[in-house]
Amino acid sequence: MLTVLVAIDGSENSLRALRHLLSITDSKQLHVHVLSVADPVRMREVALRSTLTQTRAVEEAHEQDALELLQGARAILTQGGVSHDVHAKVGPAAETIVSFARDYHCQLIAMGTRGMGAMASFMIGSVANRVVHLTDLPVLLVK
Repeated sequence: MLTVLVAIDGSENSLRALRHLLSITDSKQLHVHVLSVADPVRMREVALRSTLTQTRAVEEAHEQDALELLQGARAILTQGGVSHDVHAKVGPAAETIVSFARDYHCQLIAMGTRGMGAMASFMIGSVANRVVHLTDLPVLLVK
């Protein structure tokens, strides 16, 4: 069984990466972990301005938003009869993706790219580029 992490950020490119993965693998021999990662800076700002109760409400709202964001991926996987789990995490995106893949013993990371171009990626970096440099796993990037 091939265990794959698919990072979903809500973009069409991330869903395209999921669809491409399914087109090149045997869905009966596949388990997919679908992961959405929220920006910790926004969460930290909200937490600093909130009481503990409000902070937990924000965390619950993030979890609900992530589940909604992952509905498209879940529908694709369910329709294809693919074994899968969905997850939502808060943290720096690339580091969280790589850590998750390691912790869940994934053999491949699949994700979409935004297609910013070489110069833009060089200047500001990208999550996909950072993942490639942080992991020793194969990474499938789909534009």
